[in-house]
Amino acid sequence: MEPLSVDALNSIIRRIVRSEELLANIWVLGEITNFRPHNSGHRFFSLTDGEATIRSVIWRGDVQDFPFDNGERVLAHGHVDFYPVRGDLQFVCDFIRPEGVGLEAARFEQLRARLEDEGLFDPSRKRKVPVYPEHIGLVTSESGAALHDVKNVLIHRWPLATVILAPATVQGETAPASIVRALAQLDQQKVDVVIIARGGGSSEDLAAFNDETVVRAIFSSKVPIVSGIGHDTDLTLTDLVADVSAPTPSAAAQRATPDKHDILESISDYGRMMTSNLNSILRRELLNVENLIHRFKMKVPVVSEYLTSTDALLLRLNNNIAEQVHEMEVNCDKQDVRLNVLDPEATIARGFSVIEKSFKGEKIVVTRIQDVTPDEVLDVSVKDGTFPVKVV
Repeated sequence: MEPLSVDALNSIIRRIVRSEELLANIWVLGEITNFRPHNSGHRFFSLTDGEATIRSVIWRGDVQDFPFDNGERVLAHGHVDFYPVRGDLQFVCDFIRPEGVGLEAARFEQLRARLEDEGLFDPSRKRKVPVYPEHIGLVTSESGAALHDVKNVLIHRWPLATVILAPATVQGETAPASIVRALAQLDQQKVDVVIIARGGGSSEDLAAFNDETVVRAIFSSKVPIVSGIGHDTDLTLTDLVADVSAPTPSAAAQRATPDKHDILESISDYGRMMTSNLNSILRRELLNVENLIHRFKMKVPVVSEYLTSTDALLLRLNNNIAEQVHEMEVNCDKQDVRLNVLDPEATIARGFSVIEKSFKGEKIVVTRIQDVTPDEVLDVSVKDGTFPVKVV
């Protein structure tokens, strides 16, 4: 095998170190030595346990308020890296706390800080719970006391809502995945708000509600989430990311719903106010009507005069119309007599006859001798018919 250059060797070491998953996400407990704050804001130091030492750094962007110094025993989170130019192996910290905090507490604070930086706990993104929810989703254990507590509050406080239970394991290694599945199930159903609840317990019992996957599932929910985890003193990341957080499951049910008694009291208040307003309106309108009646009575004499004049005019109009109709009837009779006199049939009926001849395709009455010629055929109409005659 050909010899390697130092650069090639260091590159291989760096690739091996960076590919090792175990070194990418670790917690280290040790004492700070050789602490050297840099002008750039970075902090350089070493961590030792008395048997071994490793060079360490925390970059300016990851420095927290914790004022560590030489001799301080700390619990640090980060990853291992190798710098080929100097051939240095270094532990790169992104989170550091005093040893007394404990690993679980340090993990909680580290995850909380990271999620907070991402904006998951930002109050401005929290959604309002609907005032009158019709369908309430519930994520909790089927066998836990929290289920009974929440349902009991909902029945007495807001019985109009339908509760849709998405049962979940709320403790143990399988709990985070179970809670995430329950939230996803409710996201596919028609719910207005979701209550996620669990009774009290130790920090280990509540660990599922500090799980990152659970926190992100709550953050991504389509509807507002109300959390009620543990007792009054318990604080979980679920509480921080929820749109509304309550100290207990019962309190969560209260904050997710209105109180029917308050609503009934408000309705009664509105009813009394409407009755009072209506009575005021009726009294005012009644007074207006009385004023109108009084004003009308004051005008009655004038109205009577107008009515008398109107009656006289109507009488005169009727008389004129009757006279005109009579005159028209008389004229019609006269015209009928005249028409009867001029009617040819009436003349024939009295013994006269009518002589007609054909002229250019039409019948004309013969009134003079010179209107006819010898051998011409004429039509003579008498009372009971018509007969032809020949002129000689």
